[in-house]
Amino acid sequence: MNEKDLIEATKVPHCLADFPLTAQEARHSMTLWLSGNTGMSLVDWLDHRFWCHLAGLDVTTAADRWIVFKDAFERSLAEHIAGVNHG
Repeated sequence: MNEKDLIEATKVPHCLADFPLTAQEARHSMTLWLSGNTGMSLVDWLDHRFWCHLAGLDVTTAADRWIVFKDAFERSLAEHIAGVNHG
C-alpha cells in the first residue's frame, strides 16, 4: 500500500460519519444497478449516480463525498458477490 492509498484508507471512516446519506445513496445506487435496468456500465452508473446525488449540495465537499460514495458502492457490490444478506 502506497502513501496515497494509506491516506485514502484512513480517511473513509471519518468521511462516512460526516456523510451517512451519501453512503446510503451509494448502496441504493448499487441495488438499482443490480436490477439490470440501468442501461449503463457499472462505472458509468457509478459516476452518473454520484453526480446526481451531488446536485444541489455543497460542491466543496465533493471530494470527500466521492470517497464515501465510491467506498459504499464498492462494499455493497462486494457484499452482493459474497452473498451477504441485509434483509
